[in-house]
Amino acid sequence: MKIPEQSVSALMKFGYSERESQFLYVVATFSGNFLRRHFTEFIGASGPGWPEAEFLKKAISMGHLREIPYKRSTQHRFHLSARSVYRAIDKENSANRKEAGDSRSILKLKFLCFVLDNFNEDYLEEEADKVRFFTGQQGISDDLLPSKAYENRHGTQATVRYFVDKFPLFIASDGNASTVPTFTYFEDEYEKITSFPAHLNWYKPLLFALKGQYKLIYVADTAKHFGRAERQFEIVLSNPHRPHPPALLNYFRLRKLWENKRISQLSDQDLATLNQAEKKFSRPEHEQLYQQWTRGELPSTCPPVERRTHELHGMLETYLLNV
Repeated sequence: MKIPEQSVSALMKFGYSERESQFLYVVATFSGNFLRRHFTEFIGASGPGWPEAEFLKKAISMGHLREIPYKRSTQHRFHLSARSVYRAIDKENSANRKEAGDSRSILKLKFLCFVLDNFNEDYLEEEADKVRFFTGQQGISDDLLPSKAYENRHGTQATVRYFVDKFPLFIASDGNASTVPTFTYFEDEYEKITSFPAHLNWYKPLLFALKGQYKLIYVADTAKHFGRAERQFEIVLSNPHRPHPPALLNYFRLRKLWENKRISQLSDQDLATLNQAEKKFSRPEHEQLYQQWTRGELPSTCPPVERRTHELHGMLETYLLNV
């Protein structure tokens, strides 16, 4: 990771050492949150109250850090919240400066763990860096980038933001002087079986535009769902051309409500549709797809019944995170 010298110099003016300043830059960029051990591991030293205790005491006394209970009463996480720190490194508008809920904060701690574990990679730090790389260097239209529109007040035009998941993204070399975008996906504590497929579908236009020249790393602190993630990756990205007809997906939804005895949620029209669909979608391949759909192995826009073989785009890796 390349830490700008001017940013380190700016943070050293607060009284931090060079290594402390580098750590604060990494925290501000990727997480806004850290644990005591993250600092100790980063500077490569430990001892009875030194140097992490002095660093924390100094940062808290200046109002740069907030100490917050974390999981157990004996642990704390630290939130880098001072506007002056973010302003010094030209990240004043970073969302990391604002306090997040417990779930999001834990996810951000995972971001930091991953970055510290893979510190030598060439990260695209900010939204603008990512957009510039794909539209400028890769020649990909911004219409194909994962985006989200935010409505503005007073009826003004919505603001479009890109890569709002904030997952770390770095550029690796393939050994042939070519660059390979490496995306990450982080499993969170409220992970649903449809979460990863939904994320893949959101990124799908960009991934297909890269024509297989990318890698995606599925990051989790347990290997429990690695196999499922690999199957979902293959299914979602193996056929870019044709989604299932909406009628089939609607049949899956109505059938699941019926099987779960949630009949009160079905209208007369739903029941009539379900009866007709059972006759239409009665082949063994439909049943197989339904079982995959209920397990979360098929997203809402999954491959068609008439499956065709396509070369899998890109590469998926799994990464077991020690948090």
